[in-house]
Amino acid sequence: MVFAILAGVAFGPVPALVPALALAVVTPVLWRVDVVARRLPNGLVYPCGALTAGAVIASGVVDADAATAALATVGCAALVFVVLSIGGGMGMGDVKLAVVLAGVLALVRPDAVVLAAVIAFLSGGVVGLIVLLRVRARSIPFGPFLLVGFWVAVVSVA
Repeated sequence: MVFAILAGVAFGPVPALVPALALAVVTPVLWRVDVVARRLPNGLVYPCGALTAGAVIASGVVDADAATAALATVGCAALVFVVLSIGGGMGMGDVKLAVVLAGVLALVRPDAVVLAAVIAFLSGGVVGLIVLLRVRARSIPFGPFLLVGFWVAVVSVA
């Protein structure tokens, strides 16, 4: 509920609000599943991706330049995260989630995508270092940090 209110206040009545509301609903589940099972269910990520694609199309009807900027931003984000995945730094579930989150943010403010990524990597790096040193775990789930970065960026848009 809190995430939905944040999205509504930050975005207002724009096409990006629809996928943001869907993400507000699935954020707690994605977080929990990734922490417990180390996976991000396609059954939750894909519908949010479809809503994001629909929002890009709807935005393009109103402002083609904004939709083009959003698509370019998402393309760059996808490339960065795919390269990280190929390098073994993260799973494809993280890549798919990152692309969806980037798509929603890019519709509102493309620079918010960079903020979300910076927050995700900083928070994930700090927590990851602590976990690796204390628990000696080999990896941490990155989905929760992507979501933290996304919601911090949503707040910054407001």
